[in-house]
Amino acid sequence: MTRILMLAAAVTLAACGGDKGDSGDTSATSATDTTGTAGTAGATATVGEKSWSLSGMAVNLADFGASQAAEGLCATLADPTPIVAGDELEVISTGVVGADGSFSFADIVTTSTIGLMVVISDCADEGTVAPTATGITYDSYNALEEGGTLSDFVAFSLDNTAGLPGWQAGLEAQGYAGDLAVDGTLVAFVQDAAGAPVEGATIVGPPEITPYYFTGADFSGAATSAAAGSMALLPGGPIFAYECFADGYTFEPYLTGSLPGYIVLGRFVAN
Repeated sequence: MTRILMLAAAVTLAACGGDKGDSGDTSATSATDTTGTAGTAGATATVGEKSWSLSGMAVNLADFGASQAAEGLCATLADPTPIVAGDELEVISTGVVGADGSFSFADIVTTSTIGLMVVISDCADEGTVAPTATGITYDSYNALEEGGTLSDFVAFSLDNTAGLPGWQAGLEAQGYAGDLAVDGTLVAFVQDAAGAPVEGATIVGPPEITPYYFTGADFSGAATSAAAGSMALLPGGPIFAYECFADGYTFEPYLTGSLPGYIVLGRFVAN
């Protein structure tokens, strides 16, 4: 729980990123769309005054959501707002990933206007997965009416059997001398306004942080590859206003980051 508390500030910022699609498709090209589909019921109500539900699927980050996460992992829905004020994270609800990868939270009431997060992790530190946090944008649940459901939400998980070790080996081949399990990493995806991966994008953060771009075979890319999901890893990336550049696109600076021991998902979405 201590590590989840530490992560909250970073995921608060990640949850504020621009999720512009509503697909629940978990194919390689859309697995990073985690907004979900807003269902409605009853009369419109403001955040903090309405109860709503969330349902979704936990999938493997290593294969871009082509397979589901393992049954029995813990899913935690949390509000990171108190961390910003120096207090403890508010855990709103907890659940367990089902045999089909699904999870759900019912009767959610939150006053958070900066987003929420879903953390997929081991339930008792068994060491089978790296704790992975996927942000929920404020806009996605603010659009719901009383009794509505945010469905088809995609949350990610990264296993410690092949996923994280594969990333570790891939980064070491490019000169990375750290330990992802210790350092943690920001996983950044770059997409156009329609949610499609962007070719040739570069990410700029603190000078001491090196982005590693996935080519589909390794992390030797000089920029993002659309065919490989336009993914970059920034190990140990602190909370920072990261910038993204690509010919023909403009991006707003993105305040996000990772914390030790965690995989934090972030998305750059073109204007």
